[in-house]
Amino acid sequence: PPPQCSDGIDNDGDTLIDFPSDPGCVDAADNDETDAPPPPAAGMRVTDLDGVGAIKEGTKWFATVTISVGDGANPVATAKVFGTWSNGKAVSCTTNAAGQCSVISETIENVAITSIGFTVTNVTHENPAIPAYVAGLNADPDAQPEGPNGNTSTGTTITVNRP
Repeated sequence: PPPQCSDGIDNDGDTLIDFPSDPGCVDAADNDETDAPPPPAAGMRVTDLDGVGAIKEGTKWFATVTISVGDGANPVATAKVFGTWSNGKAVSCTTNAAGQCSVISETIENVAITSIGFTVTNVTHENPAIPAYVAGLNADPDAQPEGPNGNTSTGTTITVNRP
């Protein structure tokens, strides 16, 4: 049989047939019409949210959330991350060279409060060469629930449980 790139058939289902019309074909002798995968979507995104609760004194506790920011290929330093705790307190932090920064909740004194949520609301960067933030690209690769206290994260929000 002739190679896929000169057989008159759309072998990869992209509606393009053979060399030179099909971008998956290097030449007419190529036996694979499969197109190269697309590059990762452009945009800053949260690549990880990790949270931990800690006892301050007695029954008082607080939460720390570490946010990792990347552009799909590399960490992004000096990105400003904005977020809100579930108690309404707005906070921000700026990422370090590893693309990470942390925010700390206020002390939680009410023993009935067993968890606190944190939501990333925006990420900005002063360098116009850094792609804009795209919240829909946020992800958290850690297994869920994560950590010894069963904290859960979507990449945009995380719930930190009382220790």
